Amino acid sequence: MNILCNLLINNYVEIDIVAKVRGIKKDVWEYMYRTSHGLLWDDIMTAFPDYDRSQVKQLMFAKVFYSYAKNVKEDNVWAKSFQGKYPTVMKIIRYYKRKFHMECEAHGEYITYADGSTKDKIQIPHKMMQLESSIFTPALDVLFKKRGMAALGIHDAVVVMSDRIPVEQVQTIMMQEYAKHGLVPTLNVEYYNKNKVYGKNQ
Repeated sequence: MNILCNLLINNYVEIDIVAKVRGIKKDVWEYMYRTSHGLLWDDIMTAFPDYDRSQVKQLMFAKVFYSYAKNVKEDNVWAKSFQGKYPTVMKIIRYYKRKFHMECEAHGEYITYADGSTKDKIQIPHKMMQLESSIFTPALDVLFKKRGMAALGIHDAVVVMSDRIPVEQVQTIMMQEYAKHGLVPTLNVEYYNKNKVYGKNQ
C-alpha cells in the first residue's frame, strides 16, 4: 500500500485522492488484483476442488454475485466461502442488493410470474449490463464514424470486420471509454479468418 501511495504522490496525484486509496481495505485490493489478472476462479476452484472452472463460474454468479438473496444464508457454502476471503467485497454486493430492492419497493417495479410470485425488476445483473452498454456503445460509435469501418459488440467484446484500422487504435478507443468510468480493463486480441482463428495476442 505504501509503495502504491508513494507512487501516486510522486506522480503528483492529489493528497485527498491518495488518502482515499489508503482507506481501501486489503481484501478489496486483493479482489481487484485477482479478477484483473484472471485468477479469481482459480482461487475458488482451490476451495471447491470437485468442480471444474465453468461450474465454479456458473455457481458463483448464481449463488453470490447475481443471486436474489440480500443476505448470506447459512446453507450457501459458495457465499460463505467468498465472504470469508473477501468480506468487504461481499458487504458491497449486499449493499447494492438492498439498495436495488428498496428502489423496486418504492416504485413498485416487480416482475410477476405465472404462479403469482414476484421478483425485483432491478438487480445487479441489470445494472452491470447497463454499465457495460454505457462503455461499449460510445466505443462502437467512434468506430462507426471511421470511413469504411464495420464493427459490432458481442457481449464483452468488440468485433472489427476490417483490417483498415490498427488493432492498437481499437485498444486505445476501448481503454479511453473504460477510463471514463475509472476502470482499467485487461484486453485480449484475437484474429480471425473465415474458417478459424489464425493468431492471438494477449
